[in-house]
Amino acid sequence: MDDDIAAQQREVQRLLGRCLLRVQQYERLLKSLLAHREIAGPLHMLETNLADRIQETSRKTLGALAQELFGSFLVPGEKSEPVGAGGVLPQVRRH
Repeated sequence: MDDDIAAQQREVQRLLGRCLLRVQQYERLLKSLLAHREIAGPLHMLETNLADRIQETSRKTLGALAQELFGSFLVPGEKSEPVGAGGVLPQVRRH
């Protein structure tokens, strides 16, 4: 009887571990998706802006990432044209 319970506990632990690994993969995927979704700014600052966005996104929890995904990325927002001193700044969008 104890062997059956121990075997069942090991199986539950194995499945739970796989589930946790999958959740971590989802979190990493969301971080990458949200960090690279939109890059805007002067051309010479795009690389720096991307690095800053990656750093900012890397500190967010899965809940914060999901909120950002459903609050701004999947829901159409307001269209705005960034304007710099020389006119419209370049934007790169990945969809």
